[in-house]
Amino acid sequence: MVPGAANAAPQIKSVVPVESLSTIQARGMRGLMESRAAAELSKVLTADDAAMCLGLVVNDAGTYDVATKTGGLDGSIVLEEELSRPENKVFKPIVAKLTTAKKAIDEESIKAEQGPISWADLLVLAAKTSIQMSWRQIKLGKAKDEASAGILTSAYGTNWSVRIGRVDSMTPAPAGRLLSPDPSAEEVQSFFNALGNKNVGESGPFTPKGPFSEKYSFLIWTAAQPDPEKAEEKLATLPVYAEWKKDFDRSRKTVTRNDYEVDFVETFDKLVNLGSTFDNLAYLKPIEVNMKI
Repeated sequence: MVPGAANAAPQIKSVVPVESLSTIQARGMRGLMESRAAAELSKVLTADDAAMCLGLVVNDAGTYDVATKTGGLDGSIVLEEELSRPENKVFKPIVAKLTTAKKAIDEESIKAEQGPISWADLLVLAAKTSIQMSWRQIKLGKAKDEASAGILTSAYGTNWSVRIGRVDSMTPAPAGRLLSPDPSAEEVQSFFNALGNKNVGESGPFTPKGPFSEKYSFLIWTAAQPDPEKAEEKLATLPVYAEWKKDFDRSRKTVTRNDYEVDFVETFDKLVNLGSTFDNLAYLKPIEVNMKI
């Protein structure tokens, strides 16, 4: 008798459907999709693309109307009708870059039986990837060499996780909901104070602020402009923005830039979930397991 044969138990293969995957299994599959996307995005994007990628996110999410619960970050900005609007046509070149990345991502993901990535998720991951490139570049400028910059980024880099599984909309968002291409500081303030705010029109000492009050609009809108420093100077003509600029300048002068980056990630997270619909089974696939009988 072969040693150990008496103790060997027969096994059968069983398929675990996506609905029955454990949280760890599902997280692992989504992590593979995110890593695959980041790798392909890194091939077509540079740190210089960060403002354009973030601008796409701002203008896709910025169509959200809290009263009707329409618009929001649903990938519709890449549809020709929406992309051709005056406030969006500047993004056509970056969408072309992302189209190249999406083709490569989808090819690999379909082979892996995870399906294509949604445009909504791709916009979020493109912004995250390019902004992280930009932050690394800034830290490289503060460090004595690239190795030191790598240590700064890995040891003191801000934890940045994003949820994926967004469902794309095939319908363009209603027109007229976004800022003009060159808004005043007051227009930026008004727009973001209303964005996602259930208490628009209410006032009083106990009225809660909206999710994108001045602290957060300063962070997100300026970083999405072609010249962020010039955009910050524009907003700083209003005293409330000038105070936030002073606070964030103080953080950005440090080597780790921790306070600025943490607040930025918090703001980004709120923005990319505006109006999004999530498919909890997106990018998951059944798995085979061996079961003893």
